[in-house]
Amino acid sequence: MNKQAEYITLNNQILAYEKYAFERTLLIGFIGFPCLGIMDDGFYYWIPFLVMLSLIFNMSYTYKNLEKAIDIKVYLHNVLEGHKDYIGWPKFLMLREKYIIDNKKIVSQIDKQYENDSDITIEKNQINQIRAITAIFLILYLTVTIIFMNSDSSTYGYNKLLPIVLAGGLLAIFTFIIGIIQVFVAGNVNIVAEKKITENILKKLNQKP
Repeated sequence: MNKQAEYITLNNQILAYEKYAFERTLLIGFIGFPCLGIMDDGFYYWIPFLVMLSLIFNMSYTYKNLEKAIDIKVYLHNVLEGHKDYIGWPKFLMLREKYIIDNKKIVSQIDKQYENDSDITIEKNQINQIRAITAIFLILYLTVTIIFMNSDSSTYGYNKLLPIVLAGGLLAIFTFIIGIIQVFVAGNVNIVAEKKITENILKKLNQKP
């Protein structure tokens, strides 16, 4: 594959990774509400659980895709356009992985140094939007679960709640806790740090005889 063909292919991958990231999160969040009105016999307790579980997987999937998109952007700008020799995306990935393994301390210092750089605002905002909307839906579906459980327990008593109701409710609460932890723990994709790491890799390549 030549430079031009690789450039087109990787640009298409970027578009695919970034496509509908925010819209997909909204769709997953909203799709559960109509289902709540049509489910009966305790099965409506499982809707919040299933939606929250989908939101957790979606956030992980979206974050990884955005991370891949930024890696490709850095490669296109710094390597494919900015380096005299054609390396190729697969080979660069191997070089990058080797550099990160061999220079963990340097990579960590670079991440900290450029953690609050103004150039990462767009990427941070995109990820923070996904985090925020995910957290909002998690809270909404937890609230729905608690309202359902309080309503049914007031009517029937906790001791008479169906096992399927208790299981669905407890799973929803447990999934909420995992989801909220993920929202706060997930890191940011730092394009400035990635550029610096790439520059260091290219310097090493240029030093080779």
